[in-house]
Order: sequence, then C-alpha cells, then structure tokens
Amino acid sequence: DQAIHLEPNDGNSWFQLGQTLQQLKRPTEALVALNRAVELQPKAAQVLLAQCSVLNQLQQAEAALAACQKAIQGDSNWQPADIAQAWNQQSQALTVLGKLEEALAAANRAVGMLPNWAEAWSDRAVVLWYLKQYDEALTSVQKSLALNPQDARAWANQGRILRSLNQPENALAAYAESLKRDPQDAGTWANQSVVQWSLGNYSAALDSANQAITANPKLSQGWQNRAVALVALEDYPEAQASYEQAVSLDPKNAEAWTGLGLVLARQEQYEAAIESLQTALSLNPNHLVAQQALKAITEAQQQSSITKP
Repeated sequence: DQAIHLEPNDGNSWFQLGQTLQQLKRPTEALVALNRAVELQPKAAQVLLAQCSVLNQLQQAEAALAACQKAIQGDSNWQPADIAQAWNQQSQALTVLGKLEEALAAANRAVGMLPNWAEAWSDRAVVLWYLKQYDEALTSVQKSLALNPQDARAWANQGRILRSLNQPENALAAYAESLKRDPQDAGTWANQSVVQWSLGNYSAALDSANQAITANPKLSQGWQNRAVALVALEDYPEAQASYEQAVSLDPKNAEAWTGLGLVLARQEQYEAAIESLQTALSLNPNHLVAQQALKAITEAQQQSSITKP
C-alpha cells in the first residue's frame, strides 16, 4: 500500500498487492489490484495468470478463460511451473463453462508439463468425473494423493468419485480423511451427508448437514440435505424450515422446491404445497416427482370438494 502511494503507476506493486490480497482470502479486492496491474503491464504473463486465478475463484469463468489465454500468449516471463498453472487454471474455467473435452485437454497439458504437481492431477480427476469417466478419474486422484496425501480437496474429490462408482463406504472413508485435514469445508460435510443418508444412517446424515451449515450458513445444499435427513426422521416442521432456508438461498433449486411441496403436503398444507410444486415445475417442467405430487394433491382436492355435502 505504501509503495503504491509513493508510485501509483508501478505495475509490480499492484501485482504483489493482488497476490497478497488473494492469500488473505480477499479475492474481490485482489481482482481490483490485479486489474490495475494488467492495465499497467498488459502482456505480463505472471500478472495475467494471477488475474485468471482470482477470476476462477470468483466463479467468473469467461473472464478467467480470457485471462489465461492472454497469459499463455504473453511475454513468457515465467517458469515452467507457471505455464502448467496457466493450463490448469484454463482447465478449471472450461469445466465451469461445460467445455469438458477442452478442459480435459488443458488438464492433460498441465500434468504433462509438471507431472509431480499433485493439485493438477486432482483437478484433472474432477474433469474426468464430470465426463463420467470414473475409473480414470479415480486413477488421477490417487496419483494426486500419492504425491500429496495431506491435500484435503483431493480426498474430497476421491470421495465424490467413489460415490459415483457405488462404493459408499469407501467414499465415507475418503470424506473422513478430507475433514481431518479441513474440518471447515462445508461442501465436504454436505457430500458426506448425502452418502450417509443413502446408507440409511439418517442421524449421522443430519449431523453432517448441521456441520455443513455451521461452516457455511449460506450453503443451500447444506440446508437441503438437512431437510432430507429430517424428513427421513419424520420431523416435518423442522424439515419445512430447512427447505424454506434452502429455497431462499437458491430460488432456482427445483429439487428443494419439490421437497418443500412434499413436506407441506405431509402436514396437510395443500395450497402452499401446490404453490411450491408449481414453482418447482416452472423451473424444471420435466421433474417427475413434482409432476406426480402435484397431480395427486390436485386430484385429491377435487375429489374432496365433490364429496363434501
């Protein structure tokens, strides 16, 4: 800050400030600094790479992809590890954009350039998981863990892959390893909850969902998973409250609106149930459970009005 105050047009100071802010987990401020650094050094590969990384962190995939591509075409003033990082960041942006084959090609470039980089193998596994190439994904994440067994995110990725391979017990073991290393990862707690629920361990599923929303109260999936576990435990009023929280955080979540409709119907709040199910179908007209539930409730109400004296 003092260096920039003394020389406001020093691109390197802006770059260093951006990197520091990113490490302090202040990505929005980091992006402001890095944008200024890019203005002052538009071809600086390292600066563009840092900008790409922060944009990925902020889920601005289109802008991240553009920054990474500019970095690769920049002044080449970087180390081989930086080039691998640029391809890895490009892969992450392409994955978010749904360009999975391109993402895999970029991930392959990253691990080819730096085969001992554990994080790149883990990120590659995620792309393969999205492509439903689960066996290859498992091989990739196992390579990552062989290189760095302390990587919580790699353990979480392995849990996700094992769940897709229908190995729930092994998935739970992987999630447990991840949470040992990062007990504040709300997404991992939420994913663990799903697996526990699938095994019929509803109390454990509820505990994990509670841990998820404690770590991140704004995680819609955590509230939804909590509601699902509460339904299984037949605590419908509390499940309703959790579903309401889930849809308030993610109003476009057709699954949560459907769950809310079903819980309301169980409590004989039929008008509200119909409204929730209609909202679900407006978001996803092909949602079979919502279709069937709405039809059943509507027909039951019609029959009730006919039989009333």
